[in-house]
Amino acid sequence: MTPNPGPAIDRRSFLGLLGGAAAAASPAAAIPARSAEDRPFVGIQVQPHSFYDEGIDRVLDNVERAEINTLLIYSHLFAAAADVPLETLAPDHGVAPRDPRGRTFRRIWARPTPGLYDGLPLSFADDPPEAEHAGRDLFADLIEPCRRRGIKRMARILVPSGSKTKGRIPGWNAVRQVDLDGRPSDEGCLNNPDFREFWARAAADVVGNNDLDGFMIGAERPGPLLDVVQNGKPAWCFCEHCLARMADAGVDVDRARIAFRALGTWRANAASGDRPAGGVISALLGVFFQYPELLAWEREWATAFDEFVAHVGRAVRTARPGATFGRHIDHQQTSWDIFHRAACNIGRMAADVDFLKPVTYHEIMGPRTRLWVIDRQREALLSELSGPRALDLFHALTGTDPSREPRFEELIHRGFSPDYVGRETSRFVEGADGRCAVYPGIAMDVPMYMPDPPSPRRLFDSDPEGLITAVHRAFDAGATGVIACREYQEMRLTSLDAIGQAVRERTG
Repeated sequence: MTPNPGPAIDRRSFLGLLGGAAAAASPAAAIPARSAEDRPFVGIQVQPHSFYDEGIDRVLDNVERAEINTLLIYSHLFAAAADVPLETLAPDHGVAPRDPRGRTFRRIWARPTPGLYDGLPLSFADDPPEAEHAGRDLFADLIEPCRRRGIKRMARILVPSGSKTKGRIPGWNAVRQVDLDGRPSDEGCLNNPDFREFWARAAADVVGNNDLDGFMIGAERPGPLLDVVQNGKPAWCFCEHCLARMADAGVDVDRARIAFRALGTWRANAASGDRPAGGVISALLGVFFQYPELLAWEREWATAFDEFVAHVGRAVRTARPGATFGRHIDHQQTSWDIFHRAACNIGRMAADVDFLKPVTYHEIMGPRTRLWVIDRQREALLSELSGPRALDLFHALTGTDPSREPRFEELIHRGFSPDYVGRETSRFVEGADGRCAVYPGIAMDVPMYMPDPPSPRRLFDSDPEGLITAVHRAFDAGATGVIACREYQEMRLTSLDAIGQAVRERTG
């Protein structure tokens, strides 16, 4: 599929396309689903191919062990599914897992409306004809089995970075962020109107054209400050849309350029071991005090993120009134991007969604904290601190209780406690203040990307008692549902059973 250079579809025509397609493609529209309003929301994330690898009824049998009443299924899949090692997949689902390496997976699992992306520079490339399960209509195949069991069907999209769009989204170059030196980065720009509209049309079409109950959007990306301070990347975004936004917000763009160059110099010096007499962190604060434009830049990025989600949500609800709309908030945003945590406004986020799904992956939080936070921050920001002292500071900044969590030397092989789930859930419930539901993601059996060897592998199996306690901590903190994460294909049956036991204990 290539971009169509024809005129843009106006709003009325676009919505008419969706409405007509939904009416024509809704074989179960007259079949009432069994009400699940008396139960808490219990969702599970499932990659599409699992239903055909194992069989739809087998998958549904397995997930019902966890009292699941909502499936969240990728409609557009960009993760490198073929690169996942066989040993990270659950071995006990009743069908031996297939080695993903060498398989050709579909990327687009939803039936698209013809001409949907006319007038935009972006489109989705067709799946290769040799892709497995080509021609199967998963969302239609699930209608009757899910109706019988009272299980709702929702789609989800994780907006990919540019490295995962190559060959899959023609025209991506037109919406890429631009760094301080004018070079395009991998990520798409949240302020680019074509970027926003592309994903809004995709989401609305999926929900309106596939008889779905809802949709969840997410984009796993740090803010500009974390990318510079922790990751040592050039500052962004300096495209025409971002520059116009900053100017409208009263941010001096020229001073912002100077500010980010000063921040880059600080980072390079700290990473090289050139430490000022007053200390690395003091020097960083000095840059922030001299250039308040840095904080304004992060504030506007966080606001743009919220606006992007709200734009997608409006399109979804217009295409299918009554559809549930949620937002996935990834682990770096919930737990270790301290700049994003400070800049994000949970109340504003909650105003535009039916639910927030903060990632509270307590078990994999130990290895991630060590490898993705402490080790990286000690390259520059915390270069003056030992590992244990850096971990103490992390706990102090994020509000976690060090007496309940692993010591520094235990982080690789031990997860955080269920108490962490409760604390993060409470933060989101308090911030949402009743504007929307909060369904924390409870992870189980998640593999970890390790530097040696450079591939994902399972570090440890989930502790059923810990999972049960984590679910209780989430509900105690005010959650009205939970989502089993990360992917069904990784989850052992004992872990699914633990989630189910906890839910039954809460509901009687």
